[in-house]
Amino acid sequence: TLPLLGYWLTGLFDLDEGFYGAISREMLRRGDWITPYYNGAPWFEKPILVYWLTAPSIALFGEDFGPRLPSALCVLGLYWVTWHAVRRRYDDLTANLATLMLASSLLVVACGRQLMTDMPLVLAVFAAIYSFWRSLTDDPKWRLVTAFWLGVSVLAKGPVGVVLFFILAGSTYWREPELRPKFAKYWGLGGLIFVAIVATWYMPAYLNN
Repeated sequence: TLPLLGYWLTGLFDLDEGFYGAISREMLRRGDWITPYYNGAPWFEKPILVYWLTAPSIALFGEDFGPRLPSALCVLGLYWVTWHAVRRRYDDLTANLATLMLASSLLVVACGRQLMTDMPLVLAVFAAIYSFWRSLTDDPKWRLVTAFWLGVSVLAKGPVGVVLFFILAGSTYWREPELRPKFAKYWGLGGLIFVAIVATWYMPAYLNN
């Protein structure tokens, strides 16, 4: 957590940070949680999740501490999922070392110190991959958790997370034939969960605009 300390000491200097911060403040001012606005006009460059996370954080913690807090929390969540994934496969020491290596990554730390869409996307995709692995090695019902996180990834940054996930899942199916029978269950219910999560914003946004 040490590299994340002090993220609130500098203003929003990246161009995208400025957009996301201004849109989140406008969301609070208007009370419209469906249509993002920038300079009075609808702004659909990115999906809604970054604003749904940032606007309440600004409201609760102010203009300095609030805007980047969701990214920092997503990084901490990524550390937590990483630790659990590695610990389940190996042991505590390996999990600690893997998490420390991740925490020392300059790119991960930098993204965790900025108001960006990247860390919510990374957390959602990694949680989807981890839960899918659990569905193959433990209980197939974990696939429903995978569907939830894939839906969150779409709210974070569009379909890119789903594409990455299915590339990995397809590669696993091809390279690990002994796991193929375990691919069979919960795709239908998982698909409904995925659609329900995505529809929480895309449906009302479509209807309103």
